[in-house]
Amino acid sequence: MSSGSSSEKEKQPRKRKRSTEVEKLEKEMAAMAKKLRLLQQNDIMATDADESDATQSSEENQSPNKVKQASVKAANVNEEEVSSCLGELRENKTSNELDLIDDVALRVSEYLRLGLPKEQKKEILDLIPRKHKDFNLVAPKINAEILHSMKEEAIKRDNFFAHYQDIAAANLALSSSVLSMVLNDQNEPLERSNILKALSDAVKLNAELYRCLNIARKIYITPAFEKKVKAVLDKAESTELLFGDKVTDLISGVKTAETLKKDLLGTKMTGSLNWRGSSNNTVGSPKNQTKKSYFARKDQQAPFTPRQNSSKKQNYRRNYTQSHPLQKKT
Repeated sequence: MSSGSSSEKEKQPRKRKRSTEVEKLEKEMAAMAKKLRLLQQNDIMATDADESDATQSSEENQSPNKVKQASVKAANVNEEEVSSCLGELRENKTSNELDLIDDVALRVSEYLRLGLPKEQKKEILDLIPRKHKDFNLVAPKINAEILHSMKEEAIKRDNFFAHYQDIAAANLALSSSVLSMVLNDQNEPLERSNILKALSDAVKLNAELYRCLNIARKIYITPAFEKKVKAVLDKAESTELLFGDKVTDLISGVKTAETLKKDLLGTKMTGSLNWRGSSNNTVGSPKNQTKKSYFARKDQQAPFTPRQNSSKKQNYRRNYTQSHPLQKKT
């Protein structure tokens, strides 16, 4: 028993020694891990500093006069407060575009370019009610007393204006009827088909009125130009500009066509265009010289001398009658 107890006593200090050694190793390992972490952090910071220096140097080389802007990560920024203090951005401002479906947009663009067919326009205008107890949405006619004293051009111009006024009156009748339907929906339920019909007719008539007024503006401007230039400008398709974006090309095309036509026909103005004489007369011809002496000033004209009966002429007549007996008087 004594031998067994002594062996156990010898084993206990050895276990304690091993545990202390393990603790020392663990502490050393932890210290080394801390050192590695510090080294890694220092390396990361050094690389970030190098990258920032490189970007700054590149920016300075590209634009030395440019002000450096600090990059700040915005988190939960109050946009209303920023806009009230600094104002709204002009470049990033959303444009007020018309929101239309493709089918409606295609038809509106077609109506603006080609207009409504005459039969369809007449049918729409005839079916729209115009008269109300308080007003009448019809273009008024000219009084007969005024019409007799008007010129033909003024009458034609007024007919165009009356047509435009008639289209505007029809649009007003349609829009007011739809508005009345919507406001009175509690008493009378809305009918989708009636509203769609009225709105579609209003869109067609508005597009037609826009196109007619566009043409009328051109008609009042183009008479100041030449006939061929006027014809080209009247057919020019309008964009944001009345005569389109390529009006200089259109006018220059007409001019070049005229010059080419003259070159091909070879029409050259030759000779004099004086109305007193023909174009074939030259300046040095005796005919023109006589005209010059006739139309000369009074101080340059020769003095007037009366005609005298010369004896030579009488002798010539006597000799002529003697040599030709048939010419003698009986």
